[in-house]
Parts: sequence; C-alpha cells; structure tokens
Amino acid sequence: MASPPRIVRAAAIQIAPDFERPDGTLERVCSAIDEAAAKGAQIAVFSETFVPYYPYFSFVLPPVLQGPPHLQLVERAVVVPGPVTQAVAERARARGRW
Repeated sequence: MASPPRIVRAAAIQIAPDFERPDGTLERVCSAIDEAAAKGAQIAVFSETFVPYYPYFSFVLPPVLQGPPHLQLVERAVVVPGPVTQAVAERARARGRW
C-alpha cells in the first residue's frame, strides 16, 4: 500500500537587495527566512545571485561605464563556504528549515 503524498510548503522569496550596505541584503535574507518559517514554509528559495545583488547595471549602463559597479560587486562577492553562507545556514537551521 502506498503512503499518502507528503506535502511540502515552499516560499519563493522575492525581495529587493540592499545596495547601500554590504550586509544589508544578508539581513533581509535572514528576516525573510524568519517570516517564511513563521508562515509555515519548510523551504525558502531566493533568485540566483541574490546576495550581494544581481548586476542590474549590466542592463542599463553601457559597458564603458560598468567598471565601478563591477568592482563593487567583486568586493561584495560571497565566499563559499564563508560568513554569508554560514549565517544563512544558521538562520535556517534555527528555524528548522531548508
């Protein structure tokens, strides 16, 4: 006899990054994990390259002007494993979520 299907509640999180503060986006991610867990989500997913932020400038600036934003993105790049991935993992673990 087959077991009943398991229901998993997921949260697809779409929030704005924080362009002003290097740790601002990470704080928003952790808050979103808290909110998703409070609403019963067992897994929370974010868009690709969300931390530190998606390179939106590549769509609005001509290539000759993209140097400074690219350098800032490199400076804020996430090291894996590292402090950012550890903070996200700890927050999810504290909430019993993935």
